[in-house]
Amino acid sequence: MDYEAAPRAFVTHRARRVARERHEYEIKRGRIRFLLLVVALIFAGFLLAFSIWEHIQALFGLGT
Repeated sequence: MDYEAAPRAFVTHRARRVARERHEYEIKRGRIRFLLLVVALIFAGFLLAFSIWEHIQALFGLGT
């Protein structure tokens, strides 16, 4: 009779559960990093567009 089967199964299932939880946590972190990057790029794009628009107004005398 294999007396070590139950403890081995317990350790195996616990390791799988921990790995699954870690994987889910990393996916959530990845989504947050992606959203922060998108927000930062949109903000940078608006700053760049505003700066370019200011230069165009100054160059062609469009502003007040």
